[in-house]
Amino acid sequence: MIKRFLAMPSILKLLTATGLAAIIAVIGTMLPQTPIYVFGRQVSQAEWWNSGAGPYLLIVALLMGASSVMMLLRARHARLAYVVAWVAMDFSIPFVVGVIGSGGHGAKTAMVGNLILTALIALYLYLAKGCRHYFGSSTT
Repeated sequence: MIKRFLAMPSILKLLTATGLAAIIAVIGTMLPQTPIYVFGRQVSQAEWWNSGAGPYLLIVALLMGASSVMMLLRARHARLAYVVAWVAMDFSIPFVVGVIGSGGHGAKTAMVGNLILTALIALYLYLAKGCRHYFGSSTT
């Protein structure tokens, strides 16, 4: 897998690492005494997990991580899985705001920004020559 990671274009390496880091970020919310902030509002660990926000984002993080592993394996649907994971993360913004009840300050801006970012990521994954070559090549 290290050879495959090294064969990736730089931006694809960053996207893969980002997907794997999502799992670490959610695991961080499981650690005792770790502050959790949602749009500038601190919520307790119990509130985060009991509200449903924690479990929802755990699922999103697992999608991100799994799609990153799929990219490392050059799986046929890795790019689609990664984009779907980003869309799930985009939809987590209003869900988390609603569950936490933080009033939605900045949620619309964050969601629009993330949707634009998701579209740019999808364009990169499918149109960039380096990505097309990486996923089109079956050499390991």
